[in-house]
Amino acid sequence: MSGSGRKAALKVAFRNSVRNRKRTFFLVALVAVPVALAVVVAGLVRASTFTQEEQAQMEFGSAEMKARAWSNSRDLSNEVMLWAGEALAEIAPQTDQLIYRQAYVSFGSSRYGRALDLDMADPMAHGILGMIDGAPPNARGEIAVSPKMAERLEASIGETVELEIGELLRDYRLVGIASPPILTTDDLVLMSPDGLDEVLASEGNVETSLLIGGVGSVEAGTRLGELWEGVKYQFWPEGAVLPKPGELSFLGDDVYSLLDQAEVDELVALAGNGELAQEDYDQIQSRAYEMAEDGDFTYGSLPEFYVDGRAAWLSQGLSVDQQSSLASTAAAALLLVEVAFVAGAAFAAGTRRRLREIGLLGANGASEKHVRVTVLGEGLAIGIIGSAAGLVLGIAILFLGRPLIQPFVTRVMTGFGVSPIDMIGPVLVAIVSVVIAAWLPARTAARVPTTTALQGRMPALAPRKWVVPVGFGLTGFGTLLVTVALASVSSISNVLVGTGALMMVGGVALLASPILAVVSKLANRFPATGRLVLRDSGRHRTRSAVAVAATMVILLAPVMALTLDASQSERELVMGLPEPEGHLLLSGTYDLEGFGEVGPIADGDVAQVASIVPESFVARFDALNLTADLKPRFVAGSTVQVGYCQEPCGWNAATGSPDLVAALGVPEVGAALDGGDIVVLGLEEGPTTVRLDDVEYPAVEYPVPVLRFGMPRVLIPESRLDDFEDAERSPRALFILERSLTEDEWRQTNDGGLEIMGGYPGLSTTQVYALAFGATLVAVLIVVALVTAVSAAETDEEIRTIVAVGAPGSIRRRFLGLLTGYQTTVAIALALPLGVLLIWVFSSAEEYFYSGPFGQISTAALVVPVWPLLVLAVSLPLLIGFLTTLSVRSAPVTPPRRPT
Repeated sequence: MSGSGRKAALKVAFRNSVRNRKRTFFLVALVAVPVALAVVVAGLVRASTFTQEEQAQMEFGSAEMKARAWSNSRDLSNEVMLWAGEALAEIAPQTDQLIYRQAYVSFGSSRYGRALDLDMADPMAHGILGMIDGAPPNARGEIAVSPKMAERLEASIGETVELEIGELLRDYRLVGIASPPILTTDDLVLMSPDGLDEVLASEGNVETSLLIGGVGSVEAGTRLGELWEGVKYQFWPEGAVLPKPGELSFLGDDVYSLLDQAEVDELVALAGNGELAQEDYDQIQSRAYEMAEDGDFTYGSLPEFYVDGRAAWLSQGLSVDQQSSLASTAAAALLLVEVAFVAGAAFAAGTRRRLREIGLLGANGASEKHVRVTVLGEGLAIGIIGSAAGLVLGIAILFLGRPLIQPFVTRVMTGFGVSPIDMIGPVLVAIVSVVIAAWLPARTAARVPTTTALQGRMPALAPRKWVVPVGFGLTGFGTLLVTVALASVSSISNVLVGTGALMMVGGVALLASPILAVVSKLANRFPATGRLVLRDSGRHRTRSAVAVAATMVILLAPVMALTLDASQSERELVMGLPEPEGHLLLSGTYDLEGFGEVGPIADGDVAQVASIVPESFVARFDALNLTADLKPRFVAGSTVQVGYCQEPCGWNAATGSPDLVAALGVPEVGAALDGGDIVVLGLEEGPTTVRLDDVEYPAVEYPVPVLRFGMPRVLIPESRLDDFEDAERSPRALFILERSLTEDEWRQTNDGGLEIMGGYPGLSTTQVYALAFGATLVAVLIVVALVTAVSAAETDEEIRTIVAVGAPGSIRRRFLGLLTGYQTTVAIALALPLGVLLIWVFSSAEEYFYSGPFGQISTAALVVPVWPLLVLAVSLPLLIGFLTTLSVRSAPVTPPRRPT
């Protein structure tokens, strides 16, 4: 085809796009929406991910090296950092230095966060924190706080706020809003340089940092770390036994430094000169800890000093640019597969309606290539315009929706939030998808003989025999490709997996056409409207097949979600029954000055939680430090039985107090305990056995839902507690809540330094299924509405003719309702096996196990939820057909006028 012929064909394509404005607008919108969503996905990924360079910037600022000194003594940290500064000045006086400190402190009685005194004016501090609004503090009494803290304080820049930091309560002037590039909900206070001096007492958990930049900073920092190994003993307690014997190298310096010569000799003798088993080392280390505790041992008694370099942070990894662009392209590809199906139906219907026009082109000398270029040119124009509109829409959503999006991402959002590389992928995928969607109708239209096209009818085509074997072949090869790619460690595994999954979907989608053709042969066995639906679907297989394929892609989501949920629920049974929503367990208090060690709760802790949460009942009981191994049971896919004891062992049993029995709400449990039986809170009712500290006892099991973590599974009758009098006890409190906690209530309970489990809101299985069904219904209705608009545009002339010869006008509503219900039925018949197959292929590559107190189950174990899928398969087509019938209008009784 010559250049002038191609130009003429493209002009015709452009004029067709302008003339058919409604169809063009429909297709442009169809392309724009997925592209916009893909751009938004890229923006969300970019706002939730950081490159290695950005992470290094948050840690090092603009410095090349960073030295850190930590101790539970502020004076000791200062001594170490003073030595580091002097040593660095001697090693490399030309380097730049910046010292700042940060501490984890309390803000009032129940809130904790970070306070730091970083000089934001120093160039080396760039990137560690960012000023969102206002200015950094420069003088004592000025502070900048995180956005969440400013919201909690209800303070604006320039106002004076009363704030308790550590043990100091005073007024501060709020001069700015500051945050790390990674947004957190933690409270943060930025003070002026040296501002922590007035806050911290001489003792406190403080990390002092020294940023090293400038010429020779890398060599200087490395040398500083080497020097520390030779001088660190200067900061050890007096009387420490030096050097440390090699036999005790496994002991931490904190413990070793507090041992005297006699204790060191005793431990060395225990260690001996030979190879020791791990339990021997554990015994020796426990003995050393006991000796150290006798000497008033405390963690952090020795200063820790580390020197890190920026280069160590720049390890290989996928950058955020690649991740966001891949995410946007992947999102565009998935969504535009659906667009290709719907657009393909629209182009096919539009081509059939323009057959006379195509015939006139052929009669005036247009070749098959001219006709193809005419249709493809229209698709290309729609792809370019639609993708451009999608870019504008996506960027507008990100820019204008920042206040709504910001709480759900980790990065402080600025600007448009995407880069050009994030937009190239979706645009290319959009254009390619629309051109592919237009290719088959263009090829079909080009092959229609001119005389047949002038008559305005499409020649009947026999079903292609190659479709079925190609469909099964693509599905099989795609399955094999996914399986092999998941088992490999290739750098292109993700690409192969995506390609294989698309081949599986495409292969099954090809089967829609022969299924429709076969079923259409049964049309004579149905009433008039049903017969019309089946014949129309068989005659216009291309349009109907893409409608079925488009619906099938949507239905894959609920089929896979229901299968995954059923399989995951089966796996989680090894941990017990699903957790109840209204349980909250208070099990300990955190020692914030002792590395987060957990201590026992007191009456005041219970009262503190009760004043916050909406409790209806509180059960007090004691947990017993007993290792419990439950009776082995066979679970689907299980190969190895494991016991309940997982690190850390212990605290797996509890006293069967009346309060706890009342809270659980199972009378049989109370009756069994009153009879002197040990009770297991498990999965089924019946006799069982349980090993408590390697002694086996008969027990009774009852299916009782409790918290999966933290809640003991074995209840000991109070009448038998004497049998376990040597077991350590720890008080617990189980709160039965009237409702799930709000976010503010959850934060208050966790900010109180208490170990809390449960209480968070969760969705029941019924709610999950209802949400999945509702989302599926909305998505399918959108696709059905689009496809119905295409189908109605093509069949309305035939319907009006049928009405003109005596059929009621309501036949149009019945026809379209039956048509959409029938297409949805075929779609879900294809989606059911494909969705289960996809889950099976992806899960079969996993070779690890879920382990819990009630057994072990392979991650490859697949459970098909027959009844939920059956309900979906039966109810959805009926509902779609019914809603379509209600929403469309009857046909007019006036017969169509033929053009003269």
